[in-house]
Amino acid sequence: MAQLKWGKVGQLNFFDDHEYYQALGSLCRSEGYHITFETNSETESWGDAFRIKCLMQDSLLPDAFRIAKKNANRINCNDYVQHLYQHHHFTFDVANKVLYGNYAIVKLTVPESYHYDFDAGYNLKFTRHNLAPSNSQPGKQRIATKQMTRSLCNAAPSGISYANIGTPFNEIPPVGTPIVHTKFGFGKIVGLNTTNLNVVFDSGEQKIFSIAVVLSNNLLRKK
Repeated sequence: MAQLKWGKVGQLNFFDDHEYYQALGSLCRSEGYHITFETNSETESWGDAFRIKCLMQDSLLPDAFRIAKKNANRINCNDYVQHLYQHHHFTFDVANKVLYGNYAIVKLTVPESYHYDFDAGYNLKFTRHNLAPSNSQPGKQRIATKQMTRSLCNAAPSGISYANIGTPFNEIPPVGTPIVHTKFGFGKIVGLNTTNLNVVFDSGEQKIFSIAVVLSNNLLRKK
């Protein structure tokens, strides 16, 4: 079970494990977040600080990040960012003092039962929760409604390519097999004949491909 409450004053709270891994997937989008390390001389504070700056509009953020961010769309939460580095294999660029996550590497740290949530977050699809004031703690308390948003961004983040995920298929797998298409991302084979295959992608898009073309160009990879 993932740790859901982070920060000295509990400023970052995930509703459940599903939201935790959805948020983790979204952090692998380099165009969506800028995670930095600032020394106390830079922040004019008593200690050094790791900060997550949210670069996307609220509708493309998980509830936990949307609620936790403060001025300048920043989330200050040292222990959470350190956890990303230590347990989810985020890379720390020492020269530029920035932290970033590679989709394929980070996913290796995710339990298989939460791969769907991780991929959903990577595609900016989040479970939303109603918000209600809480008398027991500052901020807001969330009540589950389990409604998935359909906010999507199908393009891979800069520096991350679907072509780097998994290994190519040597032959077309059976119907029902999860796959990764080098251009369209994650999906599942739903139809197959001697010349074509039909794939439904996590974005909801459905496409038909020539078997000869996808095999000769290594377009279809193992998820």
